[in-house]
Amino acid sequence: MVKGAEDVMRDAPQGQPDNTRDADVDEIHLVKVAFAWDTRWYSTLYEKINKYEPLLRTLRRRGYKVFLHPMIFGVTGSVNEHNERALTKHHLGFRRKEAAALLKTISGKAVEWATKIRNSQNEAERELTSKNSKKPP
Repeated sequence: MVKGAEDVMRDAPQGQPDNTRDADVDEIHLVKVAFAWDTRWYSTLYEKINKYEPLLRTLRRRGYKVFLHPMIFGVTGSVNEHNERALTKHHLGFRRKEAAALLKTISGKAVEWATKIRNSQNEAERELTSKNSKKPP
């Protein structure tokens, strides 16, 4: 059975001791995809590790084997070398060819989204500049 960490936490009986766990689930693999400027990969990686550490600790206390797989993609299309390893090893089970195709798709989407955001910001700046230049002194 596949469940997300949020499902496990939500389904846990409220008010129960911290070692209560779902009998159907032994391992939880939390895959966190994040996008960053290429120069901020490692700071983004550490932000994700720190952000999810309390959840991981809680789940471990409940008896689960918990793994965090942060996957960082650069908004210019670059792919962090740890991403393929996260997909092909660590029990996630992707073959190299599947992992490469998935990474290429996500990286392409990162560039597409970053371009859309940049274009909308540029458009908003142009509109603001245009409105400000039309105001009487």
